Amino acid sequence: MAGVPARSAIVFYPHHINSAPPQGSALRIAQTPTTPEAPKSPESETPTPPEAPKPPESETPTPPEAPKPPESETPTPPEAPKPPESETPTPPEAPKPPESETPAPPEAPKPPESETPTPPEAPKPPESETPTPPEAPKPPESAVSPGNWQAFTAPQGRFSIDFPGVPNEQVEPADVATRRLETGAYIWESTNSPLGYGAFYKVFNGTPTNEQARTFLDRFLEDFVANGVVSGKLLSNRAIAINNYLGREIEVEGAEGYIKARMYLVENRLYLLTAVAPSKTTYPQDGDRFFDSFKLR
Repeated sequence: MAGVPARSAIVFYPHHINSAPPQGSALRIAQTPTTPEAPKSPESETPTPPEAPKPPESETPTPPEAPKPPESETPTPPEAPKPPESETPTPPEAPKPPESETPAPPEAPKPPESETPTPPEAPKPPESETPTPPEAPKPPESAVSPGNWQAFTAPQGRFSIDFPGVPNEQVEPADVATRRLETGAYIWESTNSPLGYGAFYKVFNGTPTNEQARTFLDRFLEDFVANGVVSGKLLSNRAIAINNYLGREIEVEGAEGYIKARMYLVENRLYLLTAVAPSKTTYPQDGDRFFDSFKLR
């Protein structure tokens, strides 16, 4: 503007200043603008001063209410939090002292049995010291015949029978010159007991009648008991038969032992079956298998 020094080109209005400028300031504060020499248009010469307008918001904004300081600068302190357990833990209730430190005294235990054992009832003495004598058992050979039963066939004797093992065989043919008759013997004997089975046959000349057969069997029995393998008391004598041929069964017991025998007269052949044991009480339970298995062929 003309007539205004260059240093006074910046004009400040009162609302720009909150306090008086310092003394000696180079700035000139104009409360009312100086009328320039050059006249302005009528409106600019004597304008009716309007009411002091509010400074533009951009220049003099109305200060808003004082905002709360940001939390990052002056945060409102929250309620005092409980200290973390790791820093200031709330002390729990006083725990019971561990058993290992101050264990509660248990009830007085009973003394171990090894120290003060209760005396048991008086035991019975072991059997080895005072064994109860068992009943007298029968000898082992009296239970069953030792060995394995198997069928045996005598082709020359024309019969078959079961033995508890392989029998010893001895056959003598007939001799006309000496008038010797054909005989055969098949004998099995136990190796660990006085037990044996025997099957014998003898061939005669001619075939007896039934009456002759009875007479022959009676005489043969008398001689067999008196002079047989076992001589002693005749316990039993009963008539038997096989395939309608006459026979006898006897039991004899003496000082030498017990014998059971069966004999059959079949045409011109005499068959004699024997079982020998130390006594009748030791006769094997399967002894009759020997007699019952006899078959003519």
